[in-house]
Amino acid sequence: RVFLALCLGAWAEAASRTQAVFEILLSFSLRFLCRRLFELWWQRVGEQEHERRTRLLQAEADREFEQHDVEMSRLQRKYLEVNERHSIQTLRVSLARTNSSMASLHLTAWARFAEQEKGRRTAAARAR
Repeated sequence: RVFLALCLGAWAEAASRTQAVFEILLSFSLRFLCRRLFELWWQRVGEQEHERRTRLLQAEADREFEQHDVEMSRLQRKYLEVNERHSIQTLRVSLARTNSSMASLHLTAWARFAEQEKGRRTAAARAR
């Protein structure tokens, strides 16, 4: 009696949940199991392919970053060299200007001295 009651209860439960019973029966189907295993395998293959592509893209991005880093350091060195050359050239020009003005002052002083000496000599010659 108890067993019969359990069977009837299970039957009534299964009758009220036909979709669940169908899913359970379908899960035991060989065709369904093969398809599900294939889907899981294909999903795993897809994940592996995705990981492989991600690794390749990451490696490519790392290479490009390294190249850009090397290029940036090269350009920074070039900028510093150009800046240093420009500073040296500017310093040379300003020194040349300073030397030029110093030279003109020096020449002016020598010209004045020469005129004064000429005047002294002329005065000394007249005095004799």
